[in-house]
Amino acid sequence: LYTPFLFVHSFWVAVEVCIRVLTPVALREFLRWMTADERARLSADPLAAAPPPLWRGWLLALALSCGSLGMTIVHHQFFFRGMNSGFLMRQALVASIHAKMLRVNAATVAAVSPGHIVNLVSNDVRRFDDAVPFWIFVWAGPLEAAIVLAMVASVVGPGPALAGVGVLLCVIPLQASLARLVAGLWRGAAQRVDERMRLMGEA
Repeated sequence: LYTPFLFVHSFWVAVEVCIRVLTPVALREFLRWMTADERARLSADPLAAAPPPLWRGWLLALALSCGSLGMTIVHHQFFFRGMNSGFLMRQALVASIHAKMLRVNAATVAAVSPGHIVNLVSNDVRRFDDAVPFWIFVWAGPLEAAIVLAMVASVVGPGPALAGVGVLLCVIPLQASLARLVAGLWRGAAQRVDERMRLMGEA
């Protein structure tokens, strides 16, 4: 049902990854173009003394400007598509809960407190709003990390590149432990909210 929305979301994040990866490359080439005269003056090779073409600098400057503008547009489109998909999923789940409550018999309805239903449609389904905009980084994050690792390894070598990425990977266990801690706090808060809603419903 939501596959087209997820494919569009994936397309925009792929474009964003391409812009983020290619912008530093364009910046590196632009800096090389700006320092080409100085490097040619210091070089002993007479063939290297030729000035770089002016059109190359203008083209790289245009690429950097387009990259900044494109990043702004694509980033907002990416988050808009993700938030829109999460909103649609949340509304569909809320409608499913209401449709289910209208179909069950009176005995089942009596066994479920109104506060529990209110908590479901007001708090629990908001996880779609929080998760859907960022689910895409499950594959986009490792892909971008691999591309950056290859680019850094081509400049400084595989050893330093792996060392730098290894430092970043060491942070993942800390983030996972913090995520488990926050999830435990959310579960405790949800249980207390359910209990509060149940007591208010009985009152």
